[in-house]
Amino acid sequence: MGKRSGLTLEEFAAYFPEEHAAWLAHEEGRLVAGEESTAQVRARVVPALRDCLASLEEGQTGVAVLHGGCLKVGLLGVLGWPWELSATLQGLENCAYSVLSEDPRRGGLRLTSYNE
Repeated sequence: MGKRSGLTLEEFAAYFPEEHAAWLAHEEGRLVAGEESTAQVRARVVPALRDCLASLEEGQTGVAVLHGGCLKVGLLGVLGWPWELSATLQGLENCAYSVLSEDPRRGGLRLTSYNE
């Protein structure tokens, strides 16, 4: 998150108004210095989550701990959902968790719980 790291949304808007407006509009061309784009986060996080999932044996449960923004991007990527749906998911609260489970009938993953 670069220079934005540790800021509340209100502070982000006050210190970086143009970048905040671009963030609200889902425009990735204007980032705070040191901040990763959503595409960069997706390219880093999704393969790591897939590796975690692949390492699980049948019946095992895995836990991955990430920052909320990274987890939201990662969940969308792992589930194969287009990024355009991101606005329909609230950002994750601090210390919240989400649950993916295998779909026993169709195979693959499904989002069982979000932002708990």
